Amino acid sequence: MKDVKGASEDDANLLVLIIDTNPFMWTKSTESPSGLSLDNALCQLLVFINAHMALKHDNKLAVIASHVGISYDSKFLYPATNAVQVNNNSDSEQSKDTNMYQTFRAVNNQVTAGVRALMQDAPTLETYPDKGSSMIASALSMALCYVNRVLRTDNVGHIKPRILIVSVSSDSPYQYIGIMNCIFSAQKASIPIDVCKVYGEDTVFLQQAAHITEGVYLKLASPQGFLQYLMEVSMSTGARTC
Repeated sequence: MKDVKGASEDDANLLVLIIDTNPFMWTKSTESPSGLSLDNALCQLLVFINAHMALKHDNKLAVIASHVGISYDSKFLYPATNAVQVNNNSDSEQSKDTNMYQTFRAVNNQVTAGVRALMQDAPTLETYPDKGSSMIASALSMALCYVNRVLRTDNVGHIKPRILIVSVSSDSPYQYIGIMNCIFSAQKASIPIDVCKVYGEDTVFLQQAAHITEGVYLKLASPQGFLQYLMEVSMSTGARTC
C-alpha cells in the first residue's frame, strides 16, 4: 500500500531517538508525585526500541543523548564508537542473556552503558549555570547528519526516517537559532520530528519542531504510562507512511 508520497509498507524505517539525559531534570521528575526516574524510563525505552527493531528485519536505529554542559554536549549511544568496550561484559552477564536476540542485546548494552557513563560524571556539572536545559540543538544536528549519511546509501529510496525526542528539559534561548535551523532542514528533507515530553512545562521550540515537520507533540499526562504513550506515537507516525 502506498500513499501520495510514494511510501510503501515494505519500506524500512530509520528511527533516530534523542534522549534528554539532563540529570538535574530527571531528579526533579523523580521527586514529583507521578514522576518517572531515568532508570525506569530507560527500561521502557529499551522495550520500545526492541519493538521497533523487531517490526521489520531491515529497520534501522540510532540513539543520541542530549546532555548538559559543554564537555559532554551530545553523544551517540548507539551505534557506539566504543562498542568494543561496551560489549566487554562478564561471563555471568552474557550467560544471563543467552536467549536474547543478539541485536537486541547489543543495543541494550550500548545504550545502558552510555547513559550510565554520562550519569557518573553528573557531579562535575554542579557548577554549570544552565541546569534546566540540555544540548538539544547539538543532538538534532547529529541526528540530521546521521539520517543524511544513511539516506545516501539508500539507492532505491526505501528508507523512511523520523526523529523522536524524549524531553524533560526546558527551552534554552541561546539554542533558538540552532534549533530552528535544524527544524527547517528537517522540514526540507521531509523528516518528521516527534516529541514526547515526559516532565516539565511545554517547550515552545519542540512544539514548533513537531508542527513544522508534521510530527507529533505529546505531553504525558501520566509519566508512569511512558511505554504505552511511545507505542501510541509509533502507531500514529506509522499511519503517515503506509
